[in-house]
Amino acid sequence: MKKLLSGFLSIILIIGLVGLCRAEEAVNKVSVGGDMRIRGQVTKNNADLNSKSYDNEQFYRHRIRLWIKGEVEEGYSGYVRLATEPRWGRPDTTYNDSSAKAEWTNHLMIDNAYLEAKDFLGTPLNLKIGRQDLTYGEGFLVFEGTPADGSRTIYFDAIKLSGVFGPNTVDLFTAKPDEKKYDLIDDEDVYGLYITNKSLADHTLDLYGLQREQRDPSLKNSTTAVGVRASGKLIENLTYAAEVAKEFGTYDKRGKDLDRDAIGGLATLTYAMPEVTTKPSIKLGAYYTSGDDSDTKDKNEAWDGFYSEFPKYGYGDLLANLTKLDKDDGTWTNHLIYEVDLKTNPFPNMTASLGYLYLAANEAPSGASKVRGRCPQAQVAYKFTPSVSGHALVQYFQSGNYYVDTNPTKVSTDNAVWGRVEMTIKF
Repeated sequence: MKKLLSGFLSIILIIGLVGLCRAEEAVNKVSVGGDMRIRGQVTKNNADLNSKSYDNEQFYRHRIRLWIKGEVEEGYSGYVRLATEPRWGRPDTTYNDSSAKAEWTNHLMIDNAYLEAKDFLGTPLNLKIGRQDLTYGEGFLVFEGTPADGSRTIYFDAIKLSGVFGPNTVDLFTAKPDEKKYDLIDDEDVYGLYITNKSLADHTLDLYGLQREQRDPSLKNSTTAVGVRASGKLIENLTYAAEVAKEFGTYDKRGKDLDRDAIGGLATLTYAMPEVTTKPSIKLGAYYTSGDDSDTKDKNEAWDGFYSEFPKYGYGDLLANLTKLDKDDGTWTNHLIYEVDLKTNPFPNMTASLGYLYLAANEAPSGASKVRGRCPQAQVAYKFTPSVSGHALVQYFQSGNYYVDTNPTKVSTDNAVWGRVEMTIKF
């Protein structure tokens, strides 16, 4: 009853705001919109790579978002977006379930809510304060503030100052993830400086520094990351992206502080042939995040993924699900990934993709395999209209021995499947 009442009041609120904004002469511009996404999802052996334990799932995810944006005066605006995503067919997340896990899938919630001031106080800075999405680069470190809800939302509660100074764009921010969902940490903050330089034609250079503070009594970590990212066009039809970051700080290991000493990076090359009717392209990628070396007792070399716990490798969620089998639950630490991805447009408005990933661990216990597995995948996407699109995809994970060697009591070496069919409409 409380969920229905909350949803009803939220709808009344947004309708009232629309009416109020249109009635007030002080409001210069008002826009409203939204989107609806329906996903059918199928999984097999995603939880433990073991066919003997039944963890297969078939269910639907139905996300609806409504937003309103109003400009009070020139340069001053506000934005609110509401969202909900019930999941039909999962016994732990239906409307009849009162568990905490069901709670965040079924209620109408505030996805974004921020105020923005351009040329704040006569300066060349823009101020954005409130609940907002923060994404930088390819999301190698900052993308997902709510990883436990599976792409329903990605927001942070943040204050961000940004400005453009010649060829440089500078962002300075402080933010909090959703602490109730993010690793169940009670008190966590991140501070960031991100500089983007476009002095060179066809190239972009990013420099950044991040500070992550986790103050929960059960997990007191302080991690600094300093990195550089470059992207652009090397020659005609050949583009690249490369990023490397170094991490240092302190890591709490059962009450003992260890020095963190980690490194991560990526490199991709994409060759496209737009002059060909089907516009084929090929992408080669390599991704590295360090793992903890068991031979060093006074430091931790495991990569801290900060806020990158989303399915950034592969088309779907399968590989992200498998990170939960590691001791660093749900993170992209201790990974070496090689990727080949082919794309083409066989028909107008259609994109077909075929990919292959090889996954390994950089560190493993003595005698354990470092081969995580191999993952062929395929996807077909179609744009029906400018506002309606859809896709179907499948991933097939061929398990290596790393997971069973490092977690033999819970994990086997059976293969896993993950599939999805999706339709999205924007209005």
